[in-house]
Amino acid sequence: MVVTYLGGNCFRVQSGSEERILDEGFPVRDEGGEKTIKTAYLVRWEEVRLVILGPVSKPLGPDLVENLDEPDVLFLSVGSGALGPEAAAKFLKQLEPAVFIPSFSKAPTEFLK
Repeated sequence: MVVTYLGGNCFRVQSGSEERILDEGFPVRDEGGEKTIKTAYLVRWEEVRLVILGPVSKPLGPDLVENLDEPDVLFLSVGSGALGPEAAAKFLKQLEPAVFIPSFSKAPTEFLK
């Protein structure tokens, strides 16, 4: 499986001659004006669980965490209006993905520390 970053929140995932375009979506505001997650996808492809989340600004509810628990690959917006590096690290501990792929980050080196 090959993952190609296309910019912003968009990725191309390829396996053999098949490919999918994954886009995490954009933040929306709830009634209280707080940013909330707009999209959450769980894609099963070749026995691999791909979880794609739009920008997250607060912890996920227990029902969603249970449904998305322990993905093989997690695509998550980080920085620039979404979770910062420290909050993203806590979030990753919550879902425990085997592989984490950040997107929409102005400074990806922040996550290499």
